[in-house]
Amino acid sequence: MSAAAAAVPPADAALKSAELAAMRAGALAATRYRLPFGRQVWRGRQGAWQGAGAGSSIDFQDHRDYLPGDDPRHIHWAAYARTGRLVMKLHRAEVSPLVDVMADVSGSMMFAAEKAARLAALAAFCVSGADRAGAPARVHAVSGRLIRPVPVESARAGRIGRFSTAGPDGGGGGGAAGGGGGGAAGAAGVGGGVAGAAAASGGSGVGAAGAGAIVGAAGAAIATAGAGAGTRDAAAGMPGPLPWRAGALKVLVSDLLFPGDPAPLLAGMSAGGGLAVVFAPALASEAEAPGRGNVELMDCETGGTRRQRIDDALAARYRDAYARHFALWRESARRRDVLLVRVPCEGPLVEALGGEPRANGAVELTG
Repeated sequence: MSAAAAAVPPADAALKSAELAAMRAGALAATRYRLPFGRQVWRGRQGAWQGAGAGSSIDFQDHRDYLPGDDPRHIHWAAYARTGRLVMKLHRAEVSPLVDVMADVSGSMMFAAEKAARLAALAAFCVSGADRAGAPARVHAVSGRLIRPVPVESARAGRIGRFSTAGPDGGGGGGAAGGGGGGAAGAAGVGGGVAGAAAASGGSGVGAAGAGAIVGAAGAAIATAGAGAGTRDAAAGMPGPLPWRAGALKVLVSDLLFPGDPAPLLAGMSAGGGLAVVFAPALASEAEAPGRGNVELMDCETGGTRRQRIDDALAARYRDAYARHFALWRESARRRDVLLVRVPCEGPLVEALGGEPRANGAVELTG
């Protein structure tokens, strides 16, 4: 091993490798897909997308009477010849829509390497796609009520995980590189619990079902009814209020594993016009309870642990609560005209975007 190689700690090298992979995955996906700019007309500075007002594109929009000071180049001379009235030709404006990206960097997003990597790649995709469309982007990292601005170049470079404070030690950012502590937890015999997570949501019916908490990443987590539901820190709960700009294309990247009613968060996205999209990274392993028997579970948001016996009945309640939780989110999003799609964490990002996101209009083909 060279002296230069030896000087780079393995953890740092793994982190940089994961970030580079996320940047490449996002950039590659942006060559095939883009955010859904074509779904509506926009307001913004001059650009390449159909605007809501009049402008100087080649697309004819309407006529109006000539007013002193109007540019005579836009007088409709053919209409003047027919009617004797001076009228102006109006053309559709071409604008650059604003893009706001909110990246959930809470513990449930950073605990498993696959989900942390998907988060970083999706953030890179959003920024790269905005670049290609000439749309000014703004990025924030969000964990509960903690909101941090992220330089666009950091998101583009796959470094969104560096803005996380997830984990009991506040270290954050480790998920994409080495499993976010999952390996160490597994070695200690601790199944990783996601944040007491999606459950305890009264609207989802989780508490009534008795499952109490969701959800497990690989090797992870379930807890009984109400466990930890009322004790979660502000950094681990429902995000918000989030700094969305009026009229923007608003993108939230989150696994949605929060206790509580999704309506306020989604209503905030849909307020002020524009278009709202939720990309929800999903691990296949989360939909099932982690095995059977006595296990020790870790809350990946707080670091707290508890012992739990998982039997077939509890596993069935877990499965049912998990399905109802996301059914609640989908219905709430539908009512507020928010595009909500789940993005598998397994496989290349470009393939994942070609499934549910493309079918539901959350992404469009480029070109």
